[in-house]
Amino acid sequence: MYLRCKITLLFFMAMAEENITQNSWFKRVEMPAYRQFLILIGMVCVGFLLASVLSFIIITSTSQVNLSNIAAGKNLSRPLMIWLLIIQDIFLFALPAFLFAKIVSIRNDYFYFKKTSSINLWLIALLIAFAAMPASDFFSQINEWIPISKHLQSIFKAAEQQYNSQAIAIIDVKSLGGFIISILIIALLPAIVEELVFRGSLQQVLLKWTEKAFPAILITAIIFSAVHLSYYGFLPRVLLGVVLGYVYYYGKNIWLNMFVHFINNASVVTFLYISSRSKPIDPKMMDSASAPFYMQIIGILVLIAALYSFSKNAKHQTNKL
Repeated sequence: MYLRCKITLLFFMAMAEENITQNSWFKRVEMPAYRQFLILIGMVCVGFLLASVLSFIIITSTSQVNLSNIAAGKNLSRPLMIWLLIIQDIFLFALPAFLFAKIVSIRNDYFYFKKTSSINLWLIALLIAFAAMPASDFFSQINEWIPISKHLQSIFKAAEQQYNSQAIAIIDVKSLGGFIISILIIALLPAIVEELVFRGSLQQVLLKWTEKAFPAILITAIIFSAVHLSYYGFLPRVLLGVVLGYVYYYGKNIWLNMFVHFINNASVVTFLYISSRSKPIDPKMMDSASAPFYMQIIGILVLIAALYSFSKNAKHQTNKL
């Protein structure tokens, strides 16, 4: 009887030890892709609610703000709008991404922060960033050629003008110091946090789910563009999302993505800063800044060649390791 009890006890101890090994913090078991997707979406939604509540509290506590104009973004001071942007970037993108990685990741470096890349990859990434600009203008033209009703056209154009007006209200191009702050808030911070969520988190989940690169990259790019709520900027941002997707897929270095994304964002701020030297900036300037058609075609060809070269160099670097 004693021997039987001892054998039974040893059996359950062995089972418990196996269960701990497989399911505890000592050895993380990777979740199914659909569950990771739901967790990520849930965290982003919670982050959106927290950002909205905190933003509303800050806005309503500011005495000079007219509540009837909050939705339109009017009567908001530039410092207040900057703080609202920072809150949005932190709660909507940064926190959900890091918490998501903490929950689902079974490897130490989920976002590939520690991955090093050769100088060749960085230079090609720079070329990709610059080539994507005129290429995006081509897709912007296609976006405008898509037939829609005049009613929708007026709604979308009004929304675009409102977005441009708010962006220009935040961007300070009157001084070099203001330009640097604008670069940090408009270009650098969004590039960091958006890459963490879209390429660093969502694309990895979709890649695991679909087991194919192109669908995962394209779906991520479409969602990335849709989140910006810009009809006339939809296709250009899809292109940018696809480019960033392939940079992350081949480069396996989130810093490369942040770099390309930053260059793209900073180009707009820099254009407005340079343009303001000769005349006051106008919201329509952001729409009129389009490369000539021949430059758009050259940009597309250079972009394709640069992405191909990037993939080859990235594979060569991986093989050397």
